[in-house]
Amino acid sequence: RGGPVLAVDPPLKLLEAGLRLAEDQIFGVATVHPHEVIGWAAATSALNLATGKCYPTLPVEIESALRDLYAAGYNGYTRQREKFFASRYLPPIDILMDAGFDVDFVKSYLVVLGKSSSSVEVIDKLYVPPSQRPRATG
Repeated sequence: RGGPVLAVDPPLKLLEAGLRLAEDQIFGVATVHPHEVIGWAAATSALNLATGKCYPTLPVEIESALRDLYAAGYNGYTRQREKFFASRYLPPIDILMDAGFDVDFVKSYLVVLGKSSSSVEVIDKLYVPPSQRPRATG
């Protein structure tokens, strides 16, 4: 614990573990599947060793939508049919989808913010066009 950490092609669970183990030290990620960790790169302003550039800052509206989604709850997004929860999850998801951010980006960004990897895995059920979402009740 507390030293440099390198994760090679990490799934979300290992990305989460790597962040925790590094304890604010150097955390490197090597992957042939960059789309799976691009949210992590954005959230941490990661340095891309191939280009020598850090991931650019996100627009305020996008960062705000990601933080709103993070703040929406900790129950693994399983209560999406309830109007109260739907009203918290769906507006930020709509903003992110309209801006072209895919679900893998959102998942790895949320893990950096502190969500557990197991809770963000099921966001796929909500991260769909409005016509494909379950109808809210109660």
